[in-house]
Amino acid sequence: MKLPTYHEDLSVFHVGTEDPRAYYIPFSPLSALGPDFAERKDSDRFQLLSGNWRFRYYENTRQVPEQAVLPDFPMHSLDIIPVPSTWQSLGYERYHYSNLEYTIPYDPPYVPAQNPCGLYLTDFTCSLRDGLERYLNFEGVDSCFYVWVNGKPVGYSQISHSSSEFNVTRYIKEGTNRLAVLVLKWCDGTYLECQDKMRLSGIFRDVYLLSRPPEHIRDYQVTTDVPEGGTTAFVQISFTYRGSSFPVHYVLTDPCGEKIASGTAADGPLVIEVPDAKLWSDESAQLYSLLLCTDGECIRETVGIRTISVRDGQILLNDTPIRFHGVNRHEFHARNGYTVTSEELEQEIRLMKQHHINAVRTSHYPAAPLLYTLCDRYGLYVIDEADVEAHGIIKLYKAMQQSTNGTIADNPCFREAILNRETALVARDKNRPCVLIWSLGNETGYGSNMEAGCRLVKGLDPTRLLNYESSTHPIMCQDIDGIDVLSRMYLPIPELEALLADPATKKPVILTEYIHCMGNSPGDIEDYFQLMSRYPNLAGGFIWEWRDQSADMGYTEDGRTKYFYGGDYGDFPNCGNFCVDGITYPDGRPHTGLFEHKNVFRPARIKACDLTTGSFTLTNLLSFTDLSELLELKYEITQDGMPWESGRIPCPTAPPRQTAAFTLPYTLPESGRCFLRIRMMANRSVPFADSEEEFEYGFDQFELPIPGTGFVPGCLDETGSLTVREEADAYHILGNGFLYRFNRLSASFDRLYVDGEELLSEPAAYTLWRAPTDNDRYIREEWEAAGYDRTFPRVYESTCRIMENAVRIDCHLSLTAVALQPILYLDVTWQIDAAGRIRGSVDANKESCFPYLPRFGIHFALPREFDTVTYFGYGPFESYCDKHRADYVGLFHETVDDLFEDYIKPQENGSHFGCEYLRLESPRHALTVTAQLPFSFQALPYSAAELTRKRHSCELVKSGYTHLTVDYAMSGIGSNSCGPALADEYRFSETEFHWDFLLAFERLSAPMSPRCI
Repeated sequence: MKLPTYHEDLSVFHVGTEDPRAYYIPFSPLSALGPDFAERKDSDRFQLLSGNWRFRYYENTRQVPEQAVLPDFPMHSLDIIPVPSTWQSLGYERYHYSNLEYTIPYDPPYVPAQNPCGLYLTDFTCSLRDGLERYLNFEGVDSCFYVWVNGKPVGYSQISHSSSEFNVTRYIKEGTNRLAVLVLKWCDGTYLECQDKMRLSGIFRDVYLLSRPPEHIRDYQVTTDVPEGGTTAFVQISFTYRGSSFPVHYVLTDPCGEKIASGTAADGPLVIEVPDAKLWSDESAQLYSLLLCTDGECIRETVGIRTISVRDGQILLNDTPIRFHGVNRHEFHARNGYTVTSEELEQEIRLMKQHHINAVRTSHYPAAPLLYTLCDRYGLYVIDEADVEAHGIIKLYKAMQQSTNGTIADNPCFREAILNRETALVARDKNRPCVLIWSLGNETGYGSNMEAGCRLVKGLDPTRLLNYESSTHPIMCQDIDGIDVLSRMYLPIPELEALLADPATKKPVILTEYIHCMGNSPGDIEDYFQLMSRYPNLAGGFIWEWRDQSADMGYTEDGRTKYFYGGDYGDFPNCGNFCVDGITYPDGRPHTGLFEHKNVFRPARIKACDLTTGSFTLTNLLSFTDLSELLELKYEITQDGMPWESGRIPCPTAPPRQTAAFTLPYTLPESGRCFLRIRMMANRSVPFADSEEEFEYGFDQFELPIPGTGFVPGCLDETGSLTVREEADAYHILGNGFLYRFNRLSASFDRLYVDGEELLSEPAAYTLWRAPTDNDRYIREEWEAAGYDRTFPRVYESTCRIMENAVRIDCHLSLTAVALQPILYLDVTWQIDAAGRIRGSVDANKESCFPYLPRFGIHFALPREFDTVTYFGYGPFESYCDKHRADYVGLFHETVDDLFEDYIKPQENGSHFGCEYLRLESPRHALTVTAQLPFSFQALPYSAAELTRKRHSCELVKSGYTHLTVDYAMSGIGSNSCGPALADEYRFSETEFHWDFLLAFERLSAPMSPRCI
């Protein structure tokens, strides 16, 4: 097929389209009589064309038959596919993931001649007897498309994530009509859509037809204002018309459905006065309903009354400082690519609200219109971003970021293309109250084109703030006066604190990307929260990112989902699993990091004044809501992990940003390891909760000042004799019902028999290695260079002597690796008592020239039958020294399989920090671990070596053992996959340490429970 060259012309973006306008759906006067918040499907002027279409994939446009767009073309020979969809997710072409790099040669405006394309055909019926005009709407098509109706060319459009509207009245006939769409994979717009995402193609959002009278409201803009200090608001609506202006009848009702105002607007803007206005915010999404009617149609609009401004370095909503606890969201579904259904999208929004995410950045393009409707309804703030990113310019040959402004941002050839995209952004979403900030785009550099975009956006909508992260790099800056916020990404805490404390920092600071959530992550949410608490000019941040962008490629033979990422499809260039960096899994399940976020950003913080008398204070962290209107407090006291006392009290009156005192009427236990957990429970129904169960907003926990020691095993018989048989390489310790073999060459046990049953499937081993997390990707090189992944013991001396009711083995050894000097020198003492208990004592000295350690622990490969775990420590989620705010200290019961966290790319997971007691059980035996100081443990069906080797979780092979690692310490998690290096306080940097612990095996004929002595 011979096509016009619009797709390779930087002066042509749309042909035959209507000017961009606000998103709305017209109703007939009759269908508009429905509920205030009617869905678009309820409109008789809305005809959804999405559904099953005919489709044919071609490797280039030359293969497309000329007659394919004609109405008599036999489309039954084509495949049937769902629309919306992306053709890669349907198997027509491979997925392609790239972060920074262009996936085509950089040669604008040209794209490869072998430009894959998809031909879409569908028939629809239409009656013309109503005298209405027909408008064809596409909400999202990647990358560009040509349109025919009944064989006649209608037009062309690009900007993948913006709406395109065609007046097709003159092309439509009575009865059946043929719609043909040819979608091209690449166009000149591809150079402005180089985003960190799966690169997919097709009609991925809805297609529909609107029926409208010849004269109608073409566009309108709603703005709201509340004079400072007042309670009366003003809603202003300005109109543009198709045809001459005409009267518009209006009705405004409040959030309770009561009529506020009605009348008729003549020429000029309409201004409606709203006394005692109910203001919209993330905490109270108050929406008014506006009905606009003309003689031929009605439009239903929701209005959120709110103001947005900047003062004293803070962002104010309704004259009140706010903070963004936000997330960056790509539109992605593991099976359907860019296509997300309305039900799935609403579930995403509800999940965000459940975990105290109050803002969304639509990275890096406008989202589907429904997202904004849902954010209005549920109360989420939005940074709305234009479909502009040219990150690939930094990867051009001999290019450096600071020298590439002229490539796009300063290149006059791209100016109109950029401005067209900014216009499309503002035009469509200008009436959404949730949109507080416009973003010019992402990572395109800053130059005259972006300056022009800034002026354009401010001219189109002066009521909102403007953001653009690339404007903040000094070497790239020119005129940035129109940028309202100082936007940064992934700043380390010290650097961010210096910026916030600098008197030269006048604008509010937003972390448009932070706490990178790749794999087991993030570990630094609490640190950023503390910084936000200290610096009012830190207006919050946006997690990168919401969902793992990993494609569901079916199932393995044993039923596990195969999730693929960059490089798995033969795609080049690719960035590997860098797309697997969400705080939820590809199927929408939360990562443990999402639970961490929820409790860090709970609506209040509780502090203990006097735990003996139950005296506390509660600080309200909300901006608009008194806590007494939201919460009641439920308290629970445990003794040695078991319930002791619980109760509830009403939440005290605590206005926004204020602190209130309260007292809990509990009685203290006399002994034991005792903890108090105060849970903040909803005192009313929660619109975003998924079930009727009580909704918990968060909790605080306190250790009670009760005398008591650590957990120890009990019910053990210490009577009996011990014998030792010494060999050149081993000591054999024989006692009543047990035989242990201690390897003198490894300074550890390699055989443990209890009642004649082998309880050690592999020799126990000292270990420094953890399966690298995604956040370890940089330090991993140092760790491997230091030999941490391949250490082995060199025993210099070992002695064994029999004491009263015990055997003592002393070892002096080092941990080293081939071609390297010793890393750690260890003096280890093992004592075995008559009951078979093993007490270990380690004194370690680390050579200071080596990098900080991943961990230090001892690995035990137990029979797989040891599959039940009880522990007293931080749970129920995996926990680390910097990632445990979603956890609390308690007694938890799990299976080994349940302790495994199934990250798409295997890595360190499932550890538990701050443990005092651990017990693993098989049907016949149990192993109990205690220590003088809290320790960390991990019990998984996979070894660290297996987790290190495999690229995908579906490839993991269970060893047949339970891999137990008991750690003296482990380094934290951080967010260094894209963010700052792990903070010093979370690194295992000790060069000297001492560790005592106790291992006890027992028969389960006399079950043992943990107790405090």
